[in-house]
Amino acid sequence: MFKRIITLLIVGLVINLVCVTPTVVGQQTGSDARAEKMKAKVIKIGTGPDARVEVRLSNGRRVKGYISESKDDYFTVVDDKAGVATRIDYTQVQRISVQRHLSSGAKRMITGAILLGMILFFGVLAAKS
Repeated sequence: MFKRIITLLIVGLVINLVCVTPTVVGQQTGSDARAEKMKAKVIKIGTGPDARVEVRLSNGRRVKGYISESKDDYFTVVDDKAGVATRIDYTQVQRISVQRHLSSGAKRMITGAILLGMILFFGVLAAKS
């Protein structure tokens, strides 16, 4: 009888350990969850001159530029015009917007495709006349 009680007690403790611990660990405050979300977004965007962003901070300030580095607690945005590097903690970020710019090669390709389309269109019209 004593062995059965000890066995049931150990089984109950193991079940308690398995079921209760993940719920306590999984709880985060709202700011921690937002900081993790912003960190994941910065990692997805990447770093370098092509990683252009506009960051809105919780105090209302906006920072534009490209992400030069990202660490565990913060990332750095460099303004191209002023050359100023701004260190931003993930907890300060309210919103991150990606700024997409076409390269000069892409602009030339689009312009060439439009011109080619116009030439073909007018060529077909001239041939029908």
